[in-house]
Amino acid sequence: MKSRRIARALLSSSGHCIRSSSTCGKRAWSAPCAPFAQSGGEAWVKYQVDWKLKGPYAMRRNLTGLEGLIALYQDYRSMTDALFDRLKLDKVAIENSKRDWTRYNQQVLERLGLDGVPSAN
Repeated sequence: MKSRRIARALLSSSGHCIRSSSTCGKRAWSAPCAPFAQSGGEAWVKYQVDWKLKGPYAMRRNLTGLEGLIALYQDYRSMTDALFDRLKLDKVAIENSKRDWTRYNQQVLERLGLDGVPSAN
């Protein structure tokens, strides 16, 4: 499986890894964690469900509807958390649920030793 080869390659690599993630969990569909879902309304949710749950992973697990979409993201988060924890790279996780993109960008620059470089904002 291609994804397993990629994961093995990453786990044996050296370098830097910066991960941006939210701690929202199942709250990811509430206004504080996903204003785009709220502003997009039911049409946006339907669009996400319709295309994301047609993939092989979701189909094999019989994921359907909004609960299936939430389960898909929870599974994805669990998998990426486990892979990130196993990486032997210099790494940092940046929690981004407050959507303070300027601050997160600065954290990335500082971690890479580029804190004197102007932000792209």
